[in-house]
Amino acid sequence: KLSERGVTDRPEWPRMLASFATLGLVGLSGAFKERVIGFANVVPHPEDRGVLLTQELQRNAEKYSTGYAVNFEGMEAFVNTRVCVEGLRRVTGRPDAAKLTEALERIDRLDLVGFIVSFAPGRETGSDWVEVGVRSRTGYYLK
Repeated sequence: KLSERGVTDRPEWPRMLASFATLGLVGLSGAFKERVIGFANVVPHPEDRGVLLTQELQRNAEKYSTGYAVNFEGMEAFVNTRVCVEGLRRVTGRPDAAKLTEALERIDRLDLVGFIVSFAPGRETGSDWVEVGVRSRTGYYLK
């Protein structure tokens, strides 16, 4: 709709736009032709075959889902699910929200094939992973 209304063709738009990595960004990126788009992501790029966690996501998507799962939200959901399952494994007795929270807080270092998470006391975030990505003017996503 933005393209149809000419909103994306305005000369006042900067040559580079920045955003968080989301499906919305991916959907809009084609509308902003010949603009470089920078974005920050807090999980590995879901198409970076050099990352073991990405390979695992892609294998699981092929086996259990569709290609639509291979995006930033899909990667975040994949990481969240893996962390939740690990937390549930560490719960003793019948699981409930409080026991799951306690189990997650005992995770000092969980290696999800190269993507490290920690919920140790005093940490404000579960991971230190931050990447900056760029979509070129021609539409290619660069690391």
